[in-house]
Amino acid sequence: MLISVVRSMFKHIGATELSDSDVLGIIRTFKLDKLPPHYIFLLSSTLPILELIVAKLMKEEIDYTALVEGEA
Repeated sequence: MLISVVRSMFKHIGATELSDSDVLGIIRTFKLDKLPPHYIFLLSSTLPILELIVAKLMKEEIDYTALVEGEA
């Protein structure tokens, strides 16, 4: 489960082709294997929701004209 969480997190920054040894190296470097199992379950459960939120915010276009007009 931890390997899939790490792969999905790195997928968002563009690292799509990680080998198993790369993922294990990341896990050992950041000592993620020391995390309690309920933290890993929490991460894997909330990650899809966070992905949806970030995707929605990335598609959002913010109109700053009201802010600029308010300063003038």
